Amino acid sequence: MHIRDFNVATDLPATAALFSQLGYPVIENTLMNRVQASAHDQTASLLVAEDNGRVVGVVAMHTLTPWHEATRWAVISALVVDESVRGNGAGAMLLASAERVAGTKGCSHVELSSNEARLRAHSFYERAGYSEVRKRFVKRFALQATSA
Repeated sequence: MHIRDFNVATDLPATAALFSQLGYPVIENTLMNRVQASAHDQTASLLVAEDNGRVVGVVAMHTLTPWHEATRWAVISALVVDESVRGNGAGAMLLASAERVAGTKGCSHVELSSNEARLRAHSFYERAGYSEVRKRFVKRFALQATSA
């Protein structure tokens, strides 16, 4: 198994399916448009875990420089490993790779959020050295669907 950058030509179907497993169904064309729109965005990273030619995991991350902080942060917005291969190390490899990317971009830390019901994921993050440091509040807006 190895970790590599997402390839829009080959990884769209598997990555869209993985996001759906995480509870975020995405249409392949929408994902392609988003990836292409961020092609030159140095703050965006999309990595996949590949095992024997099959994409089995994905991590999506952005870096940012908050107005109120002295250092850059990295924020993982999605990390998912295919249900059929969870527990084989793909998640740990994806997380470690994302952390390395964040380090090379000068980030002081990596943040992520996880649904309260995902207790197995919480244990995974804690074993990887993450700790719960704040609550996250979300206010949803009714928006029309877009393709970008």
